[in-house]
This record gives sequence, C-alpha cells and structure tokens, in this order.
Amino acid sequence: MKEETAKRYINLLLTAVLMAAVVYAVFKYAIPLLFPFLISLLISALVLPLVSLLHRKAHLNKKLTAAILVTISYLVIAGLLLLAGRFLYRSASSAVDWFNTRFVPDINALLLRIDNLVQDSDSSLMAWLYSMKDTLISSLQPKVVQLSTSVVTGLVSNVPSFVIKVIISIVATYFFALDYDNIRRAITSRMSEETYQKASAAFGSLRSTMGQYLRAYSLIFLITFAELTVGLLCAGVKHFVPIALGIAVFDILPILGSSMIMLPWSIITLLRGNYQQGIILFIVYVVIVVARQFIEPKIVGDRVGMHPLITLIAMYVGLKLFGGIGMFALPITCAVIMQLELAGVTHLFPVRREPTEAPPIEKKRHFFRKKRK
Repeated sequence: MKEETAKRYINLLLTAVLMAAVVYAVFKYAIPLLFPFLISLLISALVLPLVSLLHRKAHLNKKLTAAILVTISYLVIAGLLLLAGRFLYRSASSAVDWFNTRFVPDINALLLRIDNLVQDSDSSLMAWLYSMKDTLISSLQPKVVQLSTSVVTGLVSNVPSFVIKVIISIVATYFFALDYDNIRRAITSRMSEETYQKASAAFGSLRSTMGQYLRAYSLIFLITFAELTVGLLCAGVKHFVPIALGIAVFDILPILGSSMIMLPWSIITLLRGNYQQGIILFIVYVVIVVARQFIEPKIVGDRVGMHPLITLIAMYVGLKLFGGIGMFALPITCAVIMQLELAGVTHLFPVRREPTEAPPIEKKRHFFRKKRK
C-alpha cells in the first residue's frame, strides 16, 4: 500500500515537473519564435465568427468578407500602433529638454517656497535640502539622457524587424482567414478519432477562454475609464474624456499601466505648486492601482472559471518569468488545462478520493505541565 502511494506521488510530481518544463519551453522559445503567426491566428479567430454570421444572415461571400474584415482590423491596429509609437518617440525625444527646462526649475521653485517658509529657522535644513537637490539632479540627469537615447534608438532600430513581422502576420492572417476550412480539413483528416476529439475539445476550450478573457479585460477597461473620467473631472483637467480614454488604453497594455502616466503627472503638478490638483491626481492613481489589484484576479477568475487566487498566482508567475505576455498567456493556459480536466479529455490531476472534513486536532499536553494523577 505504501509503495503504491509512493508511486502515485512520484508520478504526480513527474507530471507536474514535465508540464512546468513544457509550459516554460513554450513561453520562452516557441511563442517568441512563432509570435507573428500566433497574432495572425488570434485575429483570424476573432474575425471568422463575424464572417460566418454575415455569410449566414446577409449571404455575403465568405472570402471577400474575410478579406475586408482582416483589412479593417489591421488598419485599426496600425493606427493605434502609429499613435503609440509617435507618442513614445516624441516623449523620449523631448525628455532631456523637459528635464532641463521644466523639472529643474520646478524643483528650484519648490525649494524657494520652502526657504521663504522657514527663513527664520535653522539654515542647516535648507543647506541639506539644497544638497539633496543637487545630488538628485546630478543622478537623474544622466539616467534621463540614457533612457531617452535608448528609447529613441530602440524604436528606430527595431522598425525593420517589426515591419517584417507585421508583413508576415498580415499575409498569414489572410491565409488563415481565407482558407480556414481547407486548412482545418487538411489537419483533421490526418488525425485519429480520439486525437480529433481531444484536439477539438482543446481548441474549443482555448477559443472559449480567449473570448472570456476579452470580455473580462473589456470590463476592466471600462471600470478604469470610469474611474479616470470622474477623477480627472474632479481635478479640473481640460479634455478629461479623451485623456481618460488614452490612459485607460495605456493601462490595459502589458507592463506599461497607468502608473507611468498618473504618478509622474501628480508629482509634477505638486512640484509646480498646484497642490489641490496634484493631490486629486495622486488619489486617482492610488484608487486605480488598488482597485486593479483587487478586481483583475476576481473578474478574470470569474469569467474563465478559475479561483481568483489561482488567477493571481498565474498572472504573477507569468509576469516574472515571461514578462507582459506571460501575465496574460499563463492564466489562459491554466484555464484551458482546467477546462480539459473538467471535461475528462485529460487526466493529469485525477481525483483520488472525495473531499472529507478534516479530523479534529488532538490537544497536546503542555511539556512543562505536570501530569494529573
């Protein structure tokens, strides 16, 4: 009996280690290598249901409809990428000039206000503050120059490879969308019935999970947009609706987040002497960050059918191991595996017994307490 239990635990451990190795290899090597084709497959999967709907309801030609929808999708994506790239390039190019003409004068003006307030006090405080200011500026200035240079050179140097990836992705998307039925028949005709059933279940789980993820992050986007709209309105920011929309889009992107905009904005506003607006912007930033940490695992977990704790662990591990892509892809992988287990397609983690109530813990006698006679 003990040998069987030991073998069962060893098999479970080996299965877990093998799955972890496969997932790591896929995210570390396969996804970066096949990224253009994965993007094309994702866009095709989003477009094809609408193509089928238009073909069924409006009797439109499938291939022509697919070509038009793919073209529209890539035009929208290209517009968003151009806007984001233009924003990053202009911000990075003007970062050094902003640091010298705005940040340093604001720091000096802030210290002058403090000096006027404490002019009758001990001058050692102001000497220490001015020394800290010089140290801060001397340490930040080369970092700002380095960051600005690296962003600009990175954007420029990566343009050729990025254009090649985009072209490959566009061509592959047209192939996937226009010849989906032929590709599916060519692949499935070479599968056994058992393999076909498992592959269909896996693909169906992946498609369902991706759809739930899109709905979940759409809801998170709307919540963040609403928080930003109300907060910027209270702060008295002009054109608060388009600004809130832009920050909400920036917040939904991997790694970036609203912290890269809201926190510097609030600090700069405070340094410029607009304390009321700066405090409101900082409060909005804190509310967005705290709310995001609480609602994201809950909403994503509820949508894909996972416990929020498992979703949070998967997002954190994915972010640490694989960056922004892993933060989205690893929870999706866990959700697909869980759905396949529940559907009985895979048996990686079989239920060995029915859950029972834990036995009560026996109270132990204190070591130094004398035993009663």
